[in-house]
Amino acid sequence: MIRASVSQWLCLPNDTPTAYFHTPAAASGLGIPSFRWIAPLLRRNRIRSWLLTPNPDANNNNMIADVTQQCIAAELATWEKRLRYEGTQLNNIEQICKKWTKSLSDTIEGRSLSRSSDVTGQHSWVVDGLSLLSGKDYLQCHRIRTGALPTRSRTTRDRHADRSCRAGCNAQETNNHVLQCCPRSHAARILMTRCSTTSRYVSDGRASRLPESWLYQHQPARGSQT
Repeated sequence: MIRASVSQWLCLPNDTPTAYFHTPAAASGLGIPSFRWIAPLLRRNRIRSWLLTPNPDANNNNMIADVTQQCIAAELATWEKRLRYEGTQLNNIEQICKKWTKSLSDTIEGRSLSRSSDVTGQHSWVVDGLSLLSGKDYLQCHRIRTGALPTRSRTTRDRHADRSCRAGCNAQETNNHVLQCCPRSHAARILMTRCSTTSRYVSDGRASRLPESWLYQHQPARGSQT
């Protein structure tokens, strides 16, 4: 239910990998805790802490102590079993996060994000929210991040259909091609266009959450002399 609600809020496709929701934000996910793994971990830790607490009644009665130990051992084994994943015991939050990160990198959508955790600062916009992004831009960023743009490679997945670029390029229409290689999107990629867009964003007052002490000056574009 949580994933369905978040997917609806972010307008993500139905086939978005489950790992994207639960992988930490610094590792290319959304950082939503998974009750499937967090609940057993908390339950197991509580049982272990209870074992370390002395019980005066049990110490005075061997029968009570034996029955108590048997019940606790059975309960502990149940929750330990629920924390096993592919033969590995997940004993803490860090191991659970690594499990989700690996699961995301094993998917088609997350394969290109497998090394993105090396630079955690690039994911700050996920948790910062709308500090520098409009709601529409925030949703679009998630679509790009998960490879959910309606490219031909995405819309024809698992089907035999034409995947060539609609701009007439001799290449498949993938996210990487559209964002980095396609001549049709070249103008939006060149450095001056990026700088001009950023400058207009700031000078037009849309960056209202930036410090008021900053001075904004927009230099008009001039044609080349050659």
